[in-house]
Amino acid sequence: MSAMRIMSFREDGLYLQKVLSLPTVSDGITDDEAIRLAVLSIVDYRRLESLAPAILDPERASLSRRTVSLPLAGDTTLAVVEVGSGASVSLDTLERIVRAQEEFMGVPFQTSYVALLTADANRSGGGGSSRGVITVDPGFDGSPNPVAHEAGHIYWSHGGASWIREGGASLMEMIALNAMFGTAIGPPFTGCTLAENIREFEQVVDDLYASGSTSALDTIYGSGCPYSLGQGLFLDLYRELGRDTFRQGFARLYTPLNQDVYSEYIGINYVRVAFVEDAAPEAAAIAERVIHKWYSGTPFP
Repeated sequence: MSAMRIMSFREDGLYLQKVLSLPTVSDGITDDEAIRLAVLSIVDYRRLESLAPAILDPERASLSRRTVSLPLAGDTTLAVVEVGSGASVSLDTLERIVRAQEEFMGVPFQTSYVALLTADANRSGGGGSSRGVITVDPGFDGSPNPVAHEAGHIYWSHGGASWIREGGASLMEMIALNAMFGTAIGPPFTGCTLAENIREFEQVVDDLYASGSTSALDTIYGSGCPYSLGQGLFLDLYRELGRDTFRQGFARLYTPLNQDVYSEYIGINYVRVAFVEDAAPEAAAIAERVIHKWYSGTPFP
């Protein structure tokens, strides 16, 4: 039902009208069709007309699902919808990612279902949201990396700066891969073509939007800055503070995002509160140094 509500707000209700007019769901909605409808909520409107019939057709899109019991969230439905042939994602992989991320965050997974769509659904090639719907491009090689990153957006998706959202999701990707395969947590994503640090990047973002640029989002994300700066800051804090102390600060930073605090911009001040003001003195001193380096210093080699 949450996906249906989201659709009702898109394109002034035209999105939902288009979906409900499809013959597949005109006679009612089964449980399997409900999952297929849920993943449609993340499809770009310009691709809806061509992609929706395929997603809702069992002959053209496979659906696998299971219900698992997570330690904190309890019963959670996992589903994978795949359009066409190519690399696939198993429910086992999705479950391991979800379990690792919930364990690290220490707070219940944020939805009662996680639905993964493998399809050319939007221009970014992938996406994730707090609603529990994620998508990866069908051209991926079957690696769990993009799935883990987009699943990380179920926690880190709205209410904060782009570098907090992408940095949080990128770290969650590393955490999941470490739990699954023992891979190192790092190195950071390198490369930011717009700025040397977070403060400069935020000024560039403000200038882009103030100019009315129609390609602002493409410029921001194409620069790599939200990933390299956010992930670099969080990875540095993780290494310097240690896993347990970092997790405490990370959870404190997540709290206002989980409460849908939109009245105030969630940016560097919230990071300082989470890792400095609400931390023990020794940890606060370490965090202050790391935050200064990434926010106003020269963190890149």
